Formats: sequence, C-alpha cells, structure tokens
Amino acid sequence: MLSYYLLFFLRNLQRQRLFSFINILGLSVGMTSAILMYLYVSSELSHDRFHVNADQIYRIYQTFIWGEDNDHQFSSTGPGASYAIAQEIPEGE
Repeated sequence: MLSYYLLFFLRNLQRQRLFSFINILGLSVGMTSAILMYLYVSSELSHDRFHVNADQIYRIYQTFIWGEDNDHQFSSTGPGASYAIAQEIPEGE
C-alpha cells in the first residue's frame, strides 16, 4: 500500500511539475517559519531560568524624557531605584 502511494506521488510529480513545485515550496517555507518561531519563543521564555528564584525576577524600565521624544525606555536604573523599591513596595527584596 505504501509503494502504491509512493508511485502515485512520483507520477503526479512528473505530470504536474509546476503545481508540485509550488506545493513543496509552500510546505518547506511553512515548516521553516514554524521551526524559527518555535526557536525564537523558546529562547525568549528561557531567559533567567538558571536562577534559583526565577519566578520572582522582574525587569524595571526607566523612562527618560528628552526634548520632543518621550519614548526612551531603558532597562538599567540608577542606584536610587533600589531604595525607592524597598520603601514603596513591601514585597521587593
């Protein structure tokens, strides 16, 4: 039965070359994009997982306002941020 399907596939591949090429190209592009999306998502979800308390780590963004551009966000903060977190947020360590 498997040999029949393989023979049928090869015959259709020879008869309809353009249609088969388009289908195989679409399948390969779809599989490649799915693999790349999986790799990207797994990389993004694996950050900071080596820490003991990885579920308690948060990132603090600091917004600077310079002139007309108001959307400058940085992930680094000054030394005063730790004191402000300790005073304002009781759960912060």
